[in-house]
Amino acid sequence: MASSTEDKNLTGDIFDKPRSGRPRKTTAREDRLLARKSKASPFSTAAELHETWSPEVPVSTRTVCRILSRNGLHGRISAQKPALNKRQLKNCVAFAKAHSLLKGWMLEKWQKVDFSDESSVELHHSHRKYCRRPTGARMDPRFTQKIVKFGGGKM
Repeated sequence: MASSTEDKNLTGDIFDKPRSGRPRKTTAREDRLLARKSKASPFSTAAELHETWSPEVPVSTRTVCRILSRNGLHGRISAQKPALNKRQLKNCVAFAKAHSLLKGWMLEKWQKVDFSDESSVELHHSHRKYCRRPTGARMDPRFTQKIVKFGGGKM
């Protein structure tokens, strides 16, 4: 029986033979284009990306999800952070530096501080947003949802 290297030498062909299974509908270039569109707007859904993306062969939205996951862009619920302006961020840093552990505030003193902003707490989140982001980038500002607490519903 002849080995595979002898077969290649006899035919002069260096290309792989066709594989079993369904052939791909999209090319690697189309996949990269889709991943680039998703990175540009991480909060857009797979259906929205599917509408703007135009491969040569029509594909389903589920295929769009699979292509993005294969490229490391998984759909996740975005982290929520308070929408603070520059002045508020500057005041937070100044407060932390003024009352840091190096300035004499020990753990016992911090345990007596009550950080209550008297905001209402929701048990069921109705304002969750999904985003597509790479693994390990949860708190990256590009992938976080800026929220403002309005209160409301208090008795």
